[in-house]
Amino acid sequence: MATPNWIEDFACASYKLWRGHDPEAHLPFNVFGLYGYYERLWIEKLNEAVMCLNESGIGVAEAADAMPNPSSCRLMLMLTVMQMRNAGTEPSTEKHLANFFYDVIQHKMNGGDVFAASANNAHTTSMVSDIISSAEWNRADSASARVFGQLCVGLGTLVHGLYNDWFTDYSYEMYGPYTINGKTLLIRDFNDLKPVDVWPETRKLRFKRVRVLASYQNLDCKISYVGCHATYSRQLPESLKSYAICADGRWISAEELEDTASYYLAAAQRQFTEYSRLPLERQKEIYFVQEAYQLRALFELAGMDWKPSEAFYKSVKNQPLLPSPWPDYNLTFKAYKEKFGINRLTAAYA
Repeated sequence: MATPNWIEDFACASYKLWRGHDPEAHLPFNVFGLYGYYERLWIEKLNEAVMCLNESGIGVAEAADAMPNPSSCRLMLMLTVMQMRNAGTEPSTEKHLANFFYDVIQHKMNGGDVFAASANNAHTTSMVSDIISSAEWNRADSASARVFGQLCVGLGTLVHGLYNDWFTDYSYEMYGPYTINGKTLLIRDFNDLKPVDVWPETRKLRFKRVRVLASYQNLDCKISYVGCHATYSRQLPESLKSYAICADGRWISAEELEDTASYYLAAAQRQFTEYSRLPLERQKEIYFVQEAYQLRALFELAGMDWKPSEAFYKSVKNQPLLPSPWPDYNLTFKAYKEKFGINRLTAAYA
């Protein structure tokens, strides 16, 4: 079988995300220190789910609907390819899982750039038009732009506290940039701010899902592989012209903006404080629930229990974090393809 053309595109785009990161900066701990204990278990569970879907005749469209947003799926593909290399996964399984992720992402992108090399443009022109026309827009001035920025920081920080630095994308997706009437449109989706199965106390939080629309003037934005990793040509507050915020189906008025921003800044601080105070063994347990939770709908569609089995917890219980395989993230592209299993995946198609 010929090597699919998408593998090199995947390698180039994911490498842009990887380089320059600091492996010691991830919270609550460097999860690469757990991978060696449980990679085989996770790959086996993923493969079982995809096999069950195939046996049940469930197609790509239905499977994609059960998967998280495109950025989350891209990051899962990136990490899964690396884990399969480390676990010595059979070539047939490697191809099976990699093809599944690619097909799902391609379906979700609606003709847009599958690997978001510079833009995460998952909405068609008509979809963007519908989003814009149905929104209740507010004009931005210098004061409201500052508070709007605080709201985005509060929501994004809360997501990091709920899902750690490995699964942030599950509940923080940014789509775009879209050019509309000479302005730049960014769509930020905070998909699940009340993951009760992970953090029971989030039942009390104000909203479960918040969508934030923002229209900017004279702003260039580049996205690398995942939506919330973006670079901008200038400061966002000085470019903001208008915004719209939808929380659980209700549009937030301009008068509610400051209270909403303050609420989520405080909620994010509480969540981070609680998370950081937990002992490492408890953080490990939560990590496994977070990892499985992002694929809850897929596992249930496959007829499986989404929650981690006891084997996952036993694999890391009272075990020290393994030394990081990445003393830094400044790998050459050649070294990246080798260490992240992309060369091994390519060989699987030979």
